Amino acid sequence: MFELPEEGGNWGVKPPKAKLFSQPHSIKLYKYYNTLPVTDMHAYKILLFVHKFIHHKQNLPDIFATYFTENSLVYNYNTKVQNNLHVRSI
Repeated sequence: MFELPEEGGNWGVKPPKAKLFSQPHSIKLYKYYNTLPVTDMHAYKILLFVHKFIHHKQNLPDIFATYFTENSLVYNYNTKVQNNLHVRSI
């Protein structure tokens, strides 16, 4: 006969980890298929876009020509982040 565990028992199963993609079997699959987890892929694509905007603006569609501006063009005073990109709020 099947017996339920005592109260507070977990049938010998460990609870899942908080980070799904940190499990060893997932990491092996990402390496095997030469891909990234969705969150990492999203960050990678954003970094590629910003790199293209800074270094290869001519390769981007015209709609993105004014997507970013430098902080120095927005603010009239010197700061340590004056050369960082400024995203206009909508």
